[in-house]
Amino acid sequence: SPLSGYGEMGNVFGGFGVGAGGWYYLENQMAIITSRPLIEKTLDELDFNVSFYNVGRVITNESYKNAPFELVWDKNHNQLAGIEFMIEVLPGNEIKLKAEADAATIYNYAEGKVKGTQFGIQIDQTLKPGVKAEGENYSFTILLKENFKPNENVNYKFVFNTRDNLVNKYKNRISISKENDESSVLTLTVRDFNALKAEDFLNQHMEVYLRDNLEKKYRMADRTI
Repeated sequence: SPLSGYGEMGNVFGGFGVGAGGWYYLENQMAIITSRPLIEKTLDELDFNVSFYNVGRVITNESYKNAPFELVWDKNHNQLAGIEFMIEVLPGNEIKLKAEADAATIYNYAEGKVKGTQFGIQIDQTLKPGVKAEGENYSFTILLKENFKPNENVNYKFVFNTRDNLVNKYKNRISISKENDESSVLTLTVRDFNALKAEDFLNQHMEVYLRDNLEKKYRMADRTI
């Protein structure tokens, strides 16, 4: 069910038809819905691998789906995860790219594996949009979108997220509860700083859960036959 608003809750289940043994079934489904394997399946179907931010003089906000730039990156190439790549758009639309960290995780998305750690990171490049930025453990191209407008008060940054970090984050942000002790209706909640991102996660998570349940029923029917 579509949700909106910051961290908003919503009833996303109808009655489970609680009868004999129903409460055990209900508790079991609550555990499945908030389980790590189901969250992993959901995140595998969402494009949350890179987080984008607007960096103002006072506040930094995540820019989900409306960042004024696009990142084209190579999933087969190692990437530096967990560090901030800072972007400043210079006059003439040249891009100043900077990253500085004592250490960063080397992650390969094609393999879904941490490949090691890189220490002493110092990246300072000026490049044009569409020109690849590449090093031993990073490879991507920054493109400015049509809606990009120069703003001297705002810069940008992006961060590569490892799969484990994403799963852990949403495992901590998701919760489920019954409306009351007698109810068979569940309320699923996700807390996120970006309401649209939380909404997309909830909707996709419900789709994955329903699909997973349907596949289990098909497998049980096949075994019965």
